Amino acid sequence: PGRTRSQAENLDVAILPAGRFQRFNSLTVTPDGNYVDAVAVSDGKTIPDLWRIPLLGGAPSLVLEKVQSAPGWSPDGRQFAFIRSVNPSEAVSVIVADADGTHERVLATRKPPLVFFSDNVGSYFPQNRPAWSNDGQSLVVAGASGAPDRRGRVCELVFVDTVNGRETRTDI
Repeated sequence: PGRTRSQAENLDVAILPAGRFQRFNSLTVTPDGNYVDAVAVSDGKTIPDLWRIPLLGGAPSLVLEKVQSAPGWSPDGRQFAFIRSVNPSEAVSVIVADADGTHERVLATRKPPLVFFSDNVGSYFPQNRPAWSNDGQSLVVAGASGAPDRRGRVCELVFVDTVNGRETRTDI
């Protein structure tokens, strides 16, 4: 763990300092292929943050705090979407940010009994991340409506318009 292999040079490279992170929820290679985006818990925190780690070694940098899903990258690689919820019993949001983590924009927020699922919210879809349509006009996110006790909850795919945040739901 914490190592990558350079195929061109046939050598292993340590990309993470030992002991820096307590837990990884997800890993994603950035569209340019130069970094690994890691949703990870560190420094005694309980809510994970999004860290960007150079693929061939170097210091990890904090991109965003309180991120509950891996980033879903837009087709052009200029922005990504993610799930954030400090307290899922209150609200869960789908957020879009520029590739460097700036200019966050909340697209949609659900309050119980509605929810967006992510790595830390809900148990139905582990390793869930927002996924972009090929034209970049919508996102699809796993979600649910109804009571949280599984008997009354209906799992659904939620399509979110990236311009106005309007939701369209499909039961699964």
